[in-house]
Amino acid sequence: VQQIGGGALPYIREPMTIIEVINLCRGLKLFFHQDKKENISLHECLGQHSGEIDIFIGPEGGFSDSEYNLLKKKGFIPINLGKNILRVDTAALYAIAFIQIILHNVLSKGE
Repeated sequence: VQQIGGGALPYIREPMTIIEVINLCRGLKLFFHQDKKENISLHECLGQHSGEIDIFIGPEGGFSDSEYNLLKKKGFIPINLGKNILRVDTAALYAIAFIQIILHNVLSKGE
């Protein structure tokens, strides 16, 4: 955290069920997936939001239909990661970088 000049020290919890994790989420709720079920603009979501952002990254092989529907029902917005199929660890970094780039551009325009 010191090397990157700020941020918060991550806290690693014990394994939890998807429902337990969903119940902890309080910010803008996003989940990233590779299916073309819906295509909602991340730019649009982030441009209208300030504050915490909660993200879900699907497991290897993607979210099941029941997980996808549960996340939608609980207010999560599906965001497509594009045509490339990414491993879970790569998808997480990709999603965070994507969010940071958009937020940087939104904040730069507001200054």
